Amino acid sequence: MSVSALVLTLAEDPAAADDALRAIAADDRFTLGQREGPRRVALVQDTPDRDADQAAHDWLLARPGVAFVDVVLVYLDPPATEPR
Repeated sequence: MSVSALVLTLAEDPAAADDALRAIAADDRFTLGQREGPRRVALVQDTPDRDADQAAHDWLLARPGVAFVDVVLVYLDPPATEPR
């Protein structure tokens, strides 16, 4: 499991920013937090593994209306070890 705390910087265009937030809110990988002013919003990203985490991050960056993604914190489950 991978859980990331992120801060999005939205585009200056309010319509594009709102469209991005609607798309993000509709995706189960993300939980939107508080919006700070017109361009910043907190976000939690929850994915099953590192590959899915990277794919979700890439998806966010590709959204029109998202200008930047700041990574605040990432929690990764420790790797499983084989029993001896």
